[in-house]
This record gives sequence, C-alpha cells and structure tokens, in this order.
Amino acid sequence: MDGWSRIEAFLEMKKYGVIPTISGLKTNQYLFVAEELEKAGLPIMELCFRGTIPAKEILDAIYRIRSKTNLIIGCGTTTTPELAQVAINSGAQFVVSHFVSETIIRLCNRNGIFVVPGIRTETEAGVAMEFGCQVAKVLLPFVEETHRIQHFKTFSSLFPLMLFFPTMGITPENLGQYIKAGAPFVATSTPIIMPKEAVD
Repeated sequence: MDGWSRIEAFLEMKKYGVIPTISGLKTNQYLFVAEELEKAGLPIMELCFRGTIPAKEILDAIYRIRSKTNLIIGCGTTTTPELAQVAINSGAQFVVSHFVSETIIRLCNRNGIFVVPGIRTETEAGVAMEFGCQVAKVLLPFVEETHRIQHFKTFSSLFPLMLFFPTMGITPENLGQYIKAGAPFVATSTPIIMPKEAVD
C-alpha cells in the first residue's frame, strides 16, 4: 500500500463505504481493533487525535498497524500541520480535520496524501473548494433525522463538483440513507465492543 496516490486512497475508502473512527484507546488496543476489522473484511480505520490519550500513542498505533496489517489507516481530528506531518511520517494514508485549514491541506498535497476538511456550513464548503479539495466531511447537526438528511443534500446541490460524506450520529440504521443521498462513504464512531483481554 505504500506509494498510493490520493485518488487510489479515495477509491479504496469508497469501495468499503464505512470508515470506523476510533479514539481514546492505547496502542495495543488500536492494533486489536485493526486486526478485528481486517478479519471482518473492513480494512479501514481512522484514529482520532482527541480525548486524553497522548498523540504519541496514536502515532505509535499508526506505525504498528501499517507494519502488521493491510489496513487503510488515517488520522482524524487533525488540528495542526505539525500533527498532520508526524502522522504522515508514521504511515497515515489519509488525513481528516474538523475544520478547513489551508496549511494542513497544502501540507498533505505536498506529501501526496488524501486530505479531507470538516465543514458545517456552505461557506466552509466554498472555502474548501477554493483550496482545491474535492471531498469534504459534513459534521451533521444533532436534530431530527429528516432535517439532517436534507441538510446533507444541500451541499451536493450547491457544490456539484465536490463529494461530501457525513459524520456525527451515523448508525447502522441510518447510514444507507446517506449513501442514497450521494455520500461515497460515511464515517461512524459507533462504539466497537472489545473483549476484556484487549483492554487489560
């Protein structure tokens, strides 16, 4: 998987349709989840820089997962270009941020890494497009589900040359609605239950 282009990373993500977003674990726990995902036929995972777990744990996990599995591995909630660079150095194949950052986008482009900014408004989608992004993550509001779907559809109608995928509140019960609405894939943090020996 080394040397993947940005389009190849995107096409692999689209093929599986779901990106599990994982946070708050230790290195060995991330590795366990990665191995279980691979066994289940979903070889993709986004490790998020949030919570109280030190960034080093996540960076070590990215390196070990790349070394021991064939997962497509990325980093999420990336807040600075420095954090994006060390994640890329550790083996991250895609970078996701919670907002539109020109410096993170430019850094990832220089490294040939697929980058996805997070957006909440049409204005932010327009800025992401100005910076050359063709895919953006929509952080959905926590309102009634029909309003969430309509909110998501608004972005595709206003920016037909971009692709959008949803996050926040995505479940097995509603993810199909977003795929039908044009999302190439969805990102979900629905909890993954691990056996006790993986946590100890």
